Amino acid sequence: TQHAGEANTQNLLSKTKCKALMRPLDRAGKKRRPHRKTHGKIGFKNLAQMVGQRWRSLPKDKLEYYQKLAKQDMKRHKQAMEEYYKKKEVGEKMAESPLTAQNPAF
Repeated sequence: TQHAGEANTQNLLSKTKCKALMRPLDRAGKKRRPHRKTHGKIGFKNLAQMVGQRWRSLPKDKLEYYQKLAKQDMKRHKQAMEEYYKKKEVGEKMAESPLTAQNPAF
């Protein structure tokens, strides 16, 4: 059997839940932050268009130079990631090994 206090608490909780579900989704009552004025120099869309136009008008020799740099950097990044994952894998195996738990210098 329930005590009168328990029944009132459950009743109150169920009413609170219903009110919360009926309330419109307004980010849980948080106020919106005020709109910040932009600097007015250039918008993102215009910036993207300008960058695209400059890439399209780039001379072939410069385009090839930048593509070569990008390939070299991608190769360097892949090697760095392979080393990272190898070190991570070794570290995880060391942590799982029962010998290292008993003797950290092992």
